[in-house]
Amino acid sequence: MRSATSPERMPQHHHRAVEHGVAATDFDPSVPRSTTARSTTARSAAARWAAPVGVAAAAAVSCALVSSTTSDSGPVLCPFRLITGLDCPGCGMTRGVAALTRGDVGRAADHNLLLFLLVPLLAWVYLAWASDRIGLRLRVPPVVVPTWLARTVLGAVLAYWVVRNLAGFEWLRSDAA
Repeated sequence: MRSATSPERMPQHHHRAVEHGVAATDFDPSVPRSTTARSTTARSAAARWAAPVGVAAAAAVSCALVSSTTSDSGPVLCPFRLITGLDCPGCGMTRGVAALTRGDVGRAADHNLLLFLLVPLLAWVYLAWASDRIGLRLRVPPVVVPTWLARTVLGAVLAYWVVRNLAGFEWLRSDAA
């Protein structure tokens, strides 16, 4: 007895499909879908979720590790500050995130005001990327930054970098108490 996948019983397009690694039953609606097809669908769904869940887990673990520091003292991580003694635009971000995870918004603002622009922006970018990756139909507007806005933000960050290191603006420094 000949099998359903033998070349003599298959139409020509089925034979070509078998040669290319696709089972002939994948094209035949009378043949019930196998558990292999369902597990392939499950694997592709898991693959879609893997990166967004992994990024969220890494962010959660990072915040948990950062928030476990209960004081504002610790080693200086910024190479610019280590060399010059001056704050860069990102100085104080780690301590600011630690303060935010502990619910101390005032202390977070004291470490770095840019944190309050960066956190919502990162959340928006993550939500847009993750919903697209997973295949959700969320109406998250795409992150499109016009050139003029990018230049304006860059100029503002550079101005912040300079001003936070000037006399009279000590309250902008990351180590301000």
